[in-house]
Amino acid sequence: RLFLISIIILIILLSLVLSAYASSLYGFESIKLSENEINQIWDKLNIKNLSTNISLDDINLPIISFDVSDEEMIILGFKNNQVIIIDKNKIIQTYLEFSNNGLFYVQWKKNNILLYLVRGGIIVELTSNGQLINMIKTDEKNINNNFLWNEISKKTNIDIDNSTYIVKNDMGILNIFTSSYSQLVKINSNGETVIIYNINNTQLTKIIILVICAVLFIVLTISTISIKIIKFKRH
Repeated sequence: RLFLISIIILIILLSLVLSAYASSLYGFESIKLSENEINQIWDKLNIKNLSTNISLDDINLPIISFDVSDEEMIILGFKNNQVIIIDKNKIIQTYLEFSNNGLFYVQWKKNNILLYLVRGGIIVELTSNGQLINMIKTDEKNINNNFLWNEISKKTNIDIDNSTYIVKNDMGILNIFTSSYSQLVKINSNGETVIIYNINNTQLTKIIILVICAVLFIVLTISTISIKIIKFKRH
């Protein structure tokens, strides 16, 4: 009996230690980073503010992730580690660039930006102009965390009031060859579709070229192997 009581006490103490080690933040079970770890990650991110004196149409990059605030401010995560905030009139308010070797996603937290870095399971909270507020590491062993990461990665529709914002591709069967999005549209309450961002033709051209190159490579490889087999049989 004394042994059982000792085991129960040990389990309680262990749970208290673990709860101090891992806490719930941004919906994720997280592990607190030391100040030194935060500084190292922050330095590697090397977030830069770029000029906002350009048009959204000049970005010409596929969308990786997006979110829309209650005030209909849109945050867009683009390929090449770029993040842009635009207002209702498609005017760029913030243009950030950072260093990152893996996938990333973006989300609003009130007026702040949440930058989700898949590699390492890091979440960085920033002001709308890229200043650091907070940083955590998610617990990669937590099942619920895995579900949340999956949910964020698959977000393509956002409903605000009576409108729906959608990221998509319009390349027919070639959609299967891309994991990013070439269009952002808004469907108003009356059913009207407003195109906010569209590089579909550019992406379609790139995908067609890649598919043609892949097919040519396969044909060339098969032809080379076939010729070698024929020569071998003749000898």
